[in-house]
This record gives sequence, structure tokens and C-alpha cells, in this order.
Amino acid sequence: MDTFVKYYGAKPKLKNPIMIEGLPGYGQVGRLVAEHIVKELKGKKFAELYSSHFPPQVMIKQDGLVDMITNNFYAITTNGKRDIIVVVGEAQAATVTGQYEVCNKILDVAEEFKVKSVITIGGYATGKLMKEPKGFGAATNRDVIKNFEKYGLTFHHPPPAIH
Repeated sequence: MDTFVKYYGAKPKLKNPIMIEGLPGYGQVGRLVAEHIVKELKGKKFAELYSSHFPPQVMIKQDGLVDMITNNFYAITTNGKRDIIVVVGEAQAATVTGQYEVCNKILDVAEEFKVKSVITIGGYATGKLMKEPKGFGAATNRDVIKNFEKYGLTFHHPPPAIH
């Protein structure tokens, strides 16, 4: 099977979209935040990503039927300057090779819709109890850091690697 994206109906027409991705991980934070964004902003599912690199299991729906594990793409149109594509993952690939393959397919979708910014969301284990929740960030350039620091994200923190 490898990894492929299946579209449903006509592809959405989006203006200058950003992509937000939330996959399961520490505390399911990324997936839960992405699901919340989709629910609150009334996202419409337009594609699913399937991969043989996902764990060998299925998702059981409320009616008892099963579905293969997927990462789902939702389109959110806004009244602003930019629309949003949200990727909600039910699982991450089980191997490093699979991680790269799934990531490349997600980026293929981003490229197809001319996405200029990709924001990934996930939990981050600090190893200590935080009195107040904090948002930590990492970026590919200093302009992105400046843009997100004004929202209270912290960009300098140990350890130096994210796994």
C-alpha cells in the first residue's frame, strides 16, 4: 500500500492557506488541539492520508464499524486574508522511514495548495511539573520566532533536540 492521499469530491478553493498539523504524541495534545480547531471553525474534510507505515490496527467508530487509521485533511475558509488546512492524525508512522514518507505526502498536499507556512502542534515533556502551562516553540528562521513570541511562546529552552 505504501502512502497515498485520497481526495473526496472537488478540491477546496483556498486563499493563501496556512497548514496546521496535530498528530498524537505526548498527552495527545497535538491531535486534540487540531480536532478542536476543526470543530470550532467548522472544517470540512476533503482528503485522507493512508499509509502502510501506520500501526497495524483500526479505529472503531460509535456504530461499531471499523476504519483504517488515517491522517485527515480539513479545509477552513475564513473571512480573513488566509484560509486554513488542518491535518488531524489518528497515528504517526511506526518507523523513521515511514515518518519521512508520511511527512513528504503531507508536504505534497501543502505544496499543491501553495501553503507558505506549516505549523505543527504537539505535547512537550519538560520533565518537571509546571505551575502555569507554557507554550514552547521551535522555528526555521528568526522572523517566525519574532512573530510568535508576541503570543507568549518561549523559544529558548533545553533540551536542544525534539524527538
